[in-house]
Amino acid sequence: MKTKQLLMVSLIMLLCCGGYAQSEKTKYYFVTTKDTVFCKSLSYGTNMQGYLNMLDYVDLAGTKTVLKGKKDVPEVMTIHLDTVTFDKIPQKPDKPDSYITYCRRVVDGKLKVYLQQQGSRTTTHTEYSSAPLGYARNSSVSSPAPGIVENSVAREGPSGSYRFFLKMPNGTYYRINDKDNIKNFIKPYLLKCKEFENTYKGDFGTKETPFMEMITLYNSLCK
Repeated sequence: MKTKQLLMVSLIMLLCCGGYAQSEKTKYYFVTTKDTVFCKSLSYGTNMQGYLNMLDYVDLAGTKTVLKGKKDVPEVMTIHLDTVTFDKIPQKPDKPDSYITYCRRVVDGKLKVYLQQQGSRTTTHTEYSSAPLGYARNSSVSSPAPGIVENSVAREGPSGSYRFFLKMPNGTYYRINDKDNIKNFIKPYLLKCKEFENTYKGDFGTKETPFMEMITLYNSLCK
């Protein structure tokens, strides 16, 4: 009887520890063109053109790595800090091959929404409290809602420009705060999905929260 109880306790501990390890594993990570690296802590820096020029992390084995400079820093497509995800996107939708930025993904799915608020400056959530001159660091305080990330983002360094972009399935980006884009491209595309057309009764405006809710609804209905 005691043996069975010990086995049950051991099994519960393994399950609990495994669940904890999995949650910790997904808390911080970055995605390169070749691999996904999970971390215990993670911080990054960009130059004035938005390109990654510093990566500072501790992997799950406890090994600390600091990479600096274009030659050593890998091409990173996505950075995940706690509950906030930053993707590498163009600074300007009409110039996709020019300068880039790591922008917060606030809606995920078939259609993705990115938001960067101008001049947002708060305290950092990670163990790093400051960044060298010329770097911009990002981190978050989490309070997520389904489909939409409701977080305050800390950005140290250049305050940056306001960005509110929609990424289409073909990789095209549109400025959401441009009414011509809403009228000529975004609204016609959304209404091609009959399930969305029959369900959505709101406006096609440029305000952040209603737009994100609209795209979240579209992603849930249209595959």
